[in-house]
Amino acid sequence: MLKLPLHCYDEGGRILPPRWLFWLIGLACADWVLLVFSLASRSQTETLLEIFYPDSGMLGVNLLATLPLVAGGVLISQRARLWKRGMIRWVVLVRPLLLTGLLMSVGVALRTEYVMDWAFSAYSSARLALLLAFIYCVFRSRHLRWMTEDWKVPEHTRE
Repeated sequence: MLKLPLHCYDEGGRILPPRWLFWLIGLACADWVLLVFSLASRSQTETLLEIFYPDSGMLGVNLLATLPLVAGGVLISQRARLWKRGMIRWVVLVRPLLLTGLLMSVGVALRTEYVMDWAFSAYSSARLALLLAFIYCVFRSRHLRWMTEDWKVPEHTRE
């Protein structure tokens, strides 16, 4: 009997990452998306970055905090290539990378609130609530746990 619905498996019978995981990585790494878009419009780069990051150092801190999330996303997206090369040990890093990136992002968000003297900001509050919800999802997700267990088994030893 299958642990998950049929749409959660690929053609080879491997469990696919949950759809919400890609949303999680994309929303938590919004700093990277913002940086790319601001660099794409060269004439307005400084203006766009100043809107979201009045303190110029905060962009760098946010980018560093989300590096583990980016690394986890890259590992997940390149799983087929890694499997073809016989690499499977990277799978144990996926959940810790996601949690590390999320916890670091929460720390940065709390530091930002502290610097702003805990003044209410809808953007900061929504971001913090979203990050905490994502941490809960990664901790509690059976789908993610079963996926990493499934991915640890080499292809040639699967039934």
